[in-house]
Amino acid sequence: MAGSRVMFQVSDSTLGEFLVAQCENSICALFFIGSCGRTVAMNDLKAAFPRSLVIEGNVRFVEQVRSILNGTCGCSNVPIHLKRSGDFTIAVWKELLKIERGKTKTYSEVATALGRPTAYRAVARACASNVIAVIVPCHRVIASSGHLSGYRWGIEIKKKLLAMEGDMDIFYTNL
Repeated sequence: MAGSRVMFQVSDSTLGEFLVAQCENSICALFFIGSCGRTVAMNDLKAAFPRSLVIEGNVRFVEQVRSILNGTCGCSNVPIHLKRSGDFTIAVWKELLKIERGKTKTYSEVATALGRPTAYRAVARACASNVIAVIVPCHRVIASSGHLSGYRWGIEIKKKLLAMEGDMDIFYTNL
């Protein structure tokens, strides 16, 4: 994406303030701003696309993203652009796209689905480096114990997303 333009817009949803960015005609980033603030979110966006011109403007997907975050619309028809990354990381993100709404998988299950059953830590790192929150559903990946573990935008957001999607079975271990 050298020399390309990344346009972003900040908006709000029932889950809080978010930043959505588009590259050409697809979403390339979606961050929850939360307690980190806009400056940190902006710095994260610039770090994700270091060779791109990052500018604020009107993002055509903002209303669609708000509907997704408010739970009134699914993600299946949202065009996304997966940022350049290693082959394994891209494979993890593509595997996450297969996890249905209302379902969860463990890091080990994702690793096994990729033919690398011992690579669960690498799966966790790939989830942590995901810059398209919710649409690339890293929030649907949980620890083998059933506990919610690491979510870039906080465990509370992860809980809310899973509750909104209907997977309440995991919460008994976290109360």
